[in-house]
Amino acid sequence: MDGLEFCGQVSFMKAAPQDADRITTVSPRYAREIQTAEQGMGLDGLLRSRATRLSGILNGVDTAVWNPARDAAIAAPYTAQDLRGKAVCKASLQAELGLQAAPERLLLTVVSRLTEQKGLPLLQVNLPKLLQRGVQIAMLGSGDAELEQAFTAIAKAHPLQVAVRLGYDEPPAHRLIAGADVILVPSLFEPVAPHQLYGLAYGTLPLVRHVGGPPTLWSIAVWKHCKNTPPADSFSTTSAPKRWTPPCAVPSCCTDNRRSGSNCSRPAWRSDMIGKLRRRGIQACIVTAGPQPSEKSARS
Repeated sequence: MDGLEFCGQVSFMKAAPQDADRITTVSPRYAREIQTAEQGMGLDGLLRSRATRLSGILNGVDTAVWNPARDAAIAAPYTAQDLRGKAVCKASLQAELGLQAAPERLLLTVVSRLTEQKGLPLLQVNLPKLLQRGVQIAMLGSGDAELEQAFTAIAKAHPLQVAVRLGYDEPPAHRLIAGADVILVPSLFEPVAPHQLYGLAYGTLPLVRHVGGPPTLWSIAVWKHCKNTPPADSFSTTSAPKRWTPPCAVPSCCTDNRRSGSNCSRPAWRSDMIGKLRRRGIQACIVTAGPQPSEKSARS
C-alpha cells in the first residue's frame, strides 16, 4: 500500500514512477527540474530517490512536416545553405498580417497557448518597450480571456507593429515561424517547447526562459559550433519583467553607433552572427532530407 498512498489518498501517479524499471521525460534539464520542490508537485522526493532510473530524452522535429526546404505552407523554400527564401517569407508574412513592410525591423513571433504558465504576462508587461524600439510581433494562439483581450487591444492600437490571430491553425503557424526573426518562449516552466524546436528548424532564433528543454536544445544546436557565442539567448527564472532589456530592433543601429564612437545600450542585432545562428539551428534539426513528403503531409 505504501507505493499507492499519497497524502492519505491513493495515487497511481506516485505508484508508476516508484515501481517502474525506467522513468523518462522530454529533456535532460526537465528531468532535473522535476526533482525540485518547485516543479516536483509533491513527487520530488520520490523522483530524487529514483534519480538513477530517471532520464530525459529530447524530442525531435518531424521533417516530413516541418522542413523549410519543402514546406508547401510557406511563401518560399530555403535551406541552411541558401537563406534567401526566409526574407521572402518575412515580407509575405508582414503583408498577410497587415504589418509595416520593413525588412530591417526585428519581427518576433509567439505560437502558444495564451496562459500564465507560458509566460505571456511577461510579454504583456514588456510589449510597450518593444514597440517603442520598433519591434514587430505576430501572435497565434488562444487561452485566458484576459490575455486574449489584452493582446487584441494592443494589436488594434498598433496595427502596423502587432498582429494577433486567436485560435490555432497549422498552415499559419508554419508561416509565422518561417517569416519571423525570433520566436519567443517565455514559459514559467517548459518540459521541451516543440515550437521553439520548429523555430530552430526554420532558422527562427528562440528567445527562451532558462527552464526545461529550450536552453538544452539551444546548447546542442549552437554552443558546440560557435565557441565564442553564449549557449542560449535566455533569461533566468528569477528575472523580473522590468529587468529584461529588449533587443535593438534595427540591425544597423548598434553598428552605426560603434562606427561613430557612441555606445548603444541595447543588445546588438548583428546580421553576420544571426546568419550563422540560423544556419546552425537548421543544420541541427534538419539532419537528413528524407523522402519527399506528400502535399497533404507538408500541409498537415
